[in-house]
Amino acid sequence: MNVDTNVLVVIIGGGKLKQFTTHGNLLQTIQLQQDIQFPTGVIQLFSSQFLISHVATLNRLSLLDYKGAVVRSFGGAVGSDLTKMNWPADLPVNKHLRHTCR
Repeated sequence: MNVDTNVLVVIIGGGKLKQFTTHGNLLQTIQLQQDIQFPTGVIQLFSSQFLISHVATLNRLSLLDYKGAVVRSFGGAVGSDLTKMNWPADLPVNKHLRHTCR
């Protein structure tokens, strides 16, 4: 769910992010960039940006604008040094964000 209590769904096969109302009405579909191959979780921030975790060739957390363009990414190739992540699946949140999706 996002900050407006809408439901966020990531579709792996088609590389899409869909936002629905709690009644099931589709609000928007965002085509994800090709390098976001296997999304594992998504949240929407109060800024209307999305934070998405994804794995495959790149294992990252990516900040997306409201249209789905990558603003910034954290992580990269699989590894063990400080700049790398291995299969990020959960998303960091603080007390100001009420819900997460996985």
